[in-house]
Amino acid sequence: MSVRRKLLLRLVFGLALIASLSVNWWVKSGRVERVVDHAQEPQTSPSTRSVSEEELAVDRADVVESFVGREVSYPGLDSVVVETDERAEHGDAHVRQLQTIIRDVKSRLQMEGLNDLELAAYRLDLEALFFQAKVDKQELYRLLQAEFLVEPGHVANPQILEREQAFLTLVEEALCFTWASQAGAESLDFILSLPNKPHLYETWLASRIYMGESFEGLLAERAVLPRSEQMWEALKRVGELDATIAWDAALEYHLEAMTLQRWKELFFLPGEPGDGESLKWIVEHEDWFSSQAGYDGADLIRLLRRYDYGGEPFYTTEEVLQIEAMKQAGEDYTSIAATILEISQAYDGAIDASVVSRMTLDWSKTDFTAASDWLLKHGQDFSDRGSLESMLGTMYRHKAQKDPEFALSEGIQIADESLRALALSNIVIPQMERQGIETSVEWVRELPEGLPKARSIAGYILGLSRYRQDAALEAQVKAQFLKEEYRMEQLVELVNASNLNVSEKRSALELVASY
Repeated sequence: MSVRRKLLLRLVFGLALIASLSVNWWVKSGRVERVVDHAQEPQTSPSTRSVSEEELAVDRADVVESFVGREVSYPGLDSVVVETDERAEHGDAHVRQLQTIIRDVKSRLQMEGLNDLELAAYRLDLEALFFQAKVDKQELYRLLQAEFLVEPGHVANPQILEREQAFLTLVEEALCFTWASQAGAESLDFILSLPNKPHLYETWLASRIYMGESFEGLLAERAVLPRSEQMWEALKRVGELDATIAWDAALEYHLEAMTLQRWKELFFLPGEPGDGESLKWIVEHEDWFSSQAGYDGADLIRLLRRYDYGGEPFYTTEEVLQIEAMKQAGEDYTSIAATILEISQAYDGAIDASVVSRMTLDWSKTDFTAASDWLLKHGQDFSDRGSLESMLGTMYRHKAQKDPEFALSEGIQIADESLRALALSNIVIPQMERQGIETSVEWVRELPEGLPKARSIAGYILGLSRYRQDAALEAQVKAQFLKEEYRMEQLVELVNASNLNVSEKRSALELVASY
C-alpha cells in the first residue's frame, strides 16, 4: 500500500474515531525531556464528560440567538444577516455537537480556563466533527465567528476575551486542517481571502504535507512558493502527527534556514517514531546532509543521541543500532540492560546516558520496580547526575498518572534524599495539574521535615498553578525548583498574591504551615 494511500485511510478512519482517544496520542508519552517538572497527558479527553444545561448556560446567553436578524461583518467576508440556525436545532447533529463543545469550552474559559493539554483534546474532537459534518465549510466558518461575537455594549473581562480568542484560533485551525485535506484549492482560496490569518495558511500547508502532497504539487496548486518561516511552522505541526513525513518534506523542499537546532527540534517532536528508526533515517540520509554547507555528519548523529543527557555520546553508531535492534526484536529489558553494561566495559564502565533514557522509560511501563532499581544502581555511571535526575523524574511522573499509590510506595523507599525528593515531587505535580485540590495528598503533610517534604509542597503549588493557569505563580515557583531552594515564607507570599481561589489558597497555605 502506498504511503499516500495509508495517509488517506489514516485520516478518514482516524478522525472519525479520534474524539474518543486520550491526549497521549497528541503528546507522546515516551518523550523524555531535560526539564522533569512539566505537564504530561491526561487520561481522558475532557470534552467527553457529560455537560449539563446549567453548565452550558453559565453567565452566557446563546450568542447566535442574540444576533438573529442583525447584520454583522467577519474579517475577509461580506456582511451577512445572522439567521436562526434550524439545522443546528433539528437537522445536523454534527453542527449541534459543534455548538455544544464550543459553548462548553467558553463557559469553562469564563470560570477557570483550560490548559494546553485539555485544549488539544478539544481540538481532536473538533477535527473529527469537521471531518464528518456535511455542511459547507464556509458556512461553518461563519458559524464559528458568530459563536464568538461580543454583543455591542457588553463589557467583557479582557483576560476572558483573550482566552476565547485563543480558543477561536484553535477551532479555526482544526477546521482548516480538515478542510484542506478534503478540498485543497477551495480551502486555500478562502483562507487567502482572510486578512491577518497567516496561521491558517501554515495549517493548510501542514494538512497538505501530511496528506502526501509533493513540493511540485504545492507549487502547481498556487504557483507560489511559501516563505521558509511559514513552511517551517507547517513542518512542526506535521511532526506532531508523524515526524517522518516532516523529515522527508524538509529534504524534498530544500528549506532555507534549516539549522542543526531546527533539525534537532524536528527529531524530538511527539510524532517521532523512536530512537532506532530515527537513527536509521539519519544514517540513510547522511550523505545528503554532509553535502550541505554548514552540516557535519557526526553532528547529525549527535542530534539523535540525546546528547543533552550525559554530555557527548560516546557509544558508536553500530553499538546504538545493536541495542535498538534488540528493542525492536522484542527482547526483554533485562537482557537489553545487560548488553548495555557489556558495551560499557569498553568505556571503563561508563554508560552512555543518551542510549538509556528511552530504554528506562519503556522498561518502567512493564516493570517499574526493576527499571527504577536499575536506574538508581547504575545512574552513578552516567557522566553527569542531571541525566539520572531527569530520567528518574520522568519515570515517576508517568507512573504517577497511572498508579500514584504504587509510585508513592516506591518513591518513599529511595535512599538518596535528593532523588527521593525528586520522585515525590513528580508524583504530586501531575495529580495537582489534573485535579486541583480534589487530589488527596495527605501523605505530603505527613512527611517529616526535610528536602522531600519541602520540594513536594512546592510541587503541590506548582501543579495547582498550572491547574488554575496562573502563569505568574507558576514562573515564580519554578524559580525555586531551578535554584533548588524551597522557601516556605516565599511560597506563602506567592500564594496570597496569586489568582488561586479562596479554597485553593487555604489548601496550599495549610500544607505550607505543616512544614
